[in-house]
Amino acid sequence: MPGRLRCAKAMGLRVIGTLGVVGRAKSAGRIAAAVPVIEHLRRTGLYISDALVRHILEQVGE
Repeated sequence: MPGRLRCAKAMGLRVIGTLGVVGRAKSAGRIAAAVPVIEHLRRTGLYISDALVRHILEQVGE
């Protein structure tokens, strides 16, 4: 685990990750759809496994 994650957890912060933020934004109505955001993240170089994408999209109803 990278140092920044260890530090955050030691401070009692919950680490949710980039897709967690996208999922929360969708659930809160801040974005209309998660798919375009995830596609943009992938196009710009963020590696996200297909399994994780499926999981997040199932959680937000897409």
